[in-house]
Amino acid sequence: MFAKTLRPVLPLLAGLALLAGLAGCNRSDPTPTPWPTPPAVAPATATRASSDEPGVRTAAPPASRTTESSAAPGSGATASPTLPPTEPPAATPIPTDTPPAPSDTPTPDMPVSARYAEARRLHLNGDYEAARALYAAIVQDDPASGEAQEARWRLGQAYLEDGQPTEAFVVLDLARQQIPAEALPAEVDFWIGEALGQIGNPAGAVEAYQRYLAQDATLAGAVNLRVGRLLREAGDAAGAIDALNQAVATAADNFVLFAAREDLAGLYEQQGDVEAALAQFDQIVAVSQFARYRAEIQQRAGALLEDAGQTGAALARYRQAILEEERSPGALNAANALARLGQPLDDLVYGRILLGTGYAADGIAAIYRYFEAAPDHPAEPHLFVAEAYFGQREYTSALAEWQTLLDTHPEYGDRAGVLIRMAMAQGRLGNMGTARDLYRQAAAASAAKAPAALLESARLAERDGDCRTAATEYLDLARLYPAAAEAGEALYRSGVCQYRLGQTASAAESWQRLIDGYPTNTFAHAGRFWAGKALLELADGEQAINLWQPLQREAADSYYTARALEMATNAGLAGADSLAIQAARPAVDDDGSQEAAERWLASWAAPGATDPASLRQLPAAVAADPQLRRGETYLAAGMRAEAIRELDEVRERYRDDPLALYALAQRFSELRLFRHATLAGIRVGALSPDGLFGAPLYIQRLAYPMPYADIVEAEAAAQGIDPLLLYGLIRQESFFEQGARSSAAAQGLTQVIPSTAEWIANAMGWPNFQPGDIYKPYLNVKFGAYYLKAALDMFDGNPYPALVGYNAGPGNARFWLDEANTSDNDLYVEEISLAEPKLYVRRVLAHYANYGRLYSSAGP
Repeated sequence: MFAKTLRPVLPLLAGLALLAGLAGCNRSDPTPTPWPTPPAVAPATATRASSDEPGVRTAAPPASRTTESSAAPGSGATASPTLPPTEPPAATPIPTDTPPAPSDTPTPDMPVSARYAEARRLHLNGDYEAARALYAAIVQDDPASGEAQEARWRLGQAYLEDGQPTEAFVVLDLARQQIPAEALPAEVDFWIGEALGQIGNPAGAVEAYQRYLAQDATLAGAVNLRVGRLLREAGDAAGAIDALNQAVATAADNFVLFAAREDLAGLYEQQGDVEAALAQFDQIVAVSQFARYRAEIQQRAGALLEDAGQTGAALARYRQAILEEERSPGALNAANALARLGQPLDDLVYGRILLGTGYAADGIAAIYRYFEAAPDHPAEPHLFVAEAYFGQREYTSALAEWQTLLDTHPEYGDRAGVLIRMAMAQGRLGNMGTARDLYRQAAAASAAKAPAALLESARLAERDGDCRTAATEYLDLARLYPAAAEAGEALYRSGVCQYRLGQTASAAESWQRLIDGYPTNTFAHAGRFWAGKALLELADGEQAINLWQPLQREAADSYYTARALEMATNAGLAGADSLAIQAARPAVDDDGSQEAAERWLASWAAPGATDPASLRQLPAAVAADPQLRRGETYLAAGMRAEAIRELDEVRERYRDDPLALYALAQRFSELRLFRHATLAGIRVGALSPDGLFGAPLYIQRLAYPMPYADIVEAEAAAQGIDPLLLYGLIRQESFFEQGARSSAAAQGLTQVIPSTAEWIANAMGWPNFQPGDIYKPYLNVKFGAYYLKAALDMFDGNPYPALVGYNAGPGNARFWLDEANTSDNDLYVEEISLAEPKLYVRRVLAHYANYGRLYSSAGP
């Protein structure tokens, strides 16, 4: 192997020692240091730890990503889902430490270009250690090559991206000394600034940032903000103020502008210049579009005035903060300040603020004080308290509060709404009969709310296992309220219940009524699939085909469209091929090439174009867009979040321009911004006269791309799973954005949550795992593939419950599987009582079908 051929290394510690001596001082021309040679490690994935390696421990099992994973799914369930197992979720042999090295692993005898390409591949996939080994080896073995020149600074970049700023500085500073300035990217100075800032040399960092700005001022606002903060930390208040004012003057977006103004306000406050600080706050309030942020700024302005002894002005600011956004931390801090200054708010207002900011117990207590002080209070505060209890899952207390409202305020106008909320609480408590009775009372109390209340009552019966009663009630609802929005869903649900009961013909009739009477209803597409499925079971394959044919017109990329084709094909139905998306059988002039796609694009978006290939070039207006330039510069500097923010706005600005979007899709792909490229490709198809699924294969493949193919296919092979399923999962989870993070803290390409990542790391024996590592694409895909395989093994290879387990936790997946008590995967999905995993499994499987269609070996 290549690593074994490395010559003995020169001590990297020499360079690190040099830095240690420089970290506390400033210099502009460091003494040259010998180039560090590579560590003797293989340029491949790190070897996992053995089971008895120090520091390896058994982690807690992974948790569900659903917000109510500890409660029984669905408002009517009484039993809780089982917890994920404490051992690995399937008795699967742990994969070997690393897959066998590919046959084209670079060796010293291979061209330096091939070795450099491999180093870049590893680097871009986040395998920084292996990439560094190759970069350093190239520098050592082929020091005069152009690749070695670039490898010198790429090595430093890899150290910085891997959270090793000391090593990054040593290598980048050496590269700066040893490579002609014209051959170095400007970002090297930016990275040196980042590294020095992280290791405690603010003056050196400022110098590096200023060198960067001298070469490229595109990010002047953001860089001046960094400089200002470093100077502030160094105690140079005057210099910090100058830099921050430069940031304000050069800021290209409000994120930088507001941050700089906030920092200026803080510095002016430290200097006792209250008016100057207030001026910064007022500039923010005058521009910001977000009431929650304005409330925070007004509260901070009030605190500034209070500290300066200007109590009257402070009180006015605090009151304004509350007016801006009552349900904000700024409003809560302002309310507390008013109380401290002897101007407390009314307990009702204070209680609303507490409830709106998540302090349920304190908010409830405040509103109860209000009740005592105001016996003739209106009904609404009881609703605030009841909803707060409900949100805390204190359903009994919520019920008591709603009942108090009904008993003490007979004049309250929305009694039916209260009864519906009470029914929901009773359902959460498992009191299905009481809940259903309350829904019926609500229906009797309000004709307008009757359809919704009766639908929920029937749903409870269905969830409680009484499909016969549920089916009857659904049909009654559709008969009594045919014009209601709920009528279509009622027919759909009645069909599902009848099908479960074995009443296939009746189910088909209910679904046919839905299709005929409510063709635009949300459930009509699903009803069409189920009606065809029922007819297929009734041996009427011809009619099933007729019913299924409109599915691709209604939603070509849906789960139901894919399932209909699968079922018809498996049944050997004549005409099954008519269910396939037409573009899956490409036109004569569509060979899947980019050129064919560009001829098609020119035909409707640029009829006068003489060179369709020119369409891949950015139109002049887009190429000159300063926000595009800014986004690309952010990305080059390593500020990915800022780049994404800017380039999202660029893509949205040209959302109705197919030529701009097509060219942007190419540019985004080159920048490895695969989410942006995918969304741009989808939009190009949507804008076309043919729609996305009537577009050439190249356009459809833009919408269903295969980035990270090297790691996705390697990890799929290592786990024995279909790589197309893994692509479908990643597309749904992150749209191929490596830095994706959900509100539930799911992270990276495969959206692994921290607790699950720790569990996988321990299950695999992965050495020295750190939480931030999960964003590295090569490791994230490895962990996601491992977890998907574990879920598949837990459910005997069935992707339906396996995907539910991936999304909502294996305990929930097993719970719903037991509840469904069926081998029918479609019915199993219907049994899932939480919307997110139900939608998730359908979407991933629809993506899987499209990947299979677009990338099958039989296709172009």
